[in-house]
Amino acid sequence: MGAGAKAEVKLHGLSVTPAVISLGERINLSFTLESTAAAPQKLVVDYAIDYVKSAGHSAKKVFKLKAFTLGAGEHQSLKREQHIRELTTRKHYPGRHVVHVLVNGEKLGSAEFELRA
Repeated sequence: MGAGAKAEVKLHGLSVTPAVISLGERINLSFTLESTAAAPQKLVVDYAIDYVKSAGHSAKKVFKLKAFTLGAGEHQSLKREQHIRELTTRKHYPGRHVVHVLVNGEKLGSAEFELRA
C-alpha cells in the first residue's frame, strides 16, 4: 500500500467509550494523529481488538480504518464505531477487551473496554 516506512506520528487522546458494555452494544474509538515528520507521509491506520476467548485467553482481530497522506506538522482526527454482537464467525465472551491503534503496522497505543456477561 506504499506505507511500509515507520510512521513519524504521535498519538493523542485515544479513547474507547463506553468503558463497560453489554453484548449488542457499540464502542466508539477516537484519537488524533500528529505528524512529526518534515515531509508528507503515507499512513495506513488500522485498529485491532484483543477479543476474550472461551478459555480466557485473547485473540486479535485487525480492522482497516483509513489510508491517507498526512502533511508535515498536520493533525488528523479519526473515529470509528464498532458493534459488539454475535456473528456466525465470532462468539463474544465477557471480560476485558483491549483495542490497539496501528499505524503502518506499528502499535502506537491501546485502550480497553469491559464486556459484561
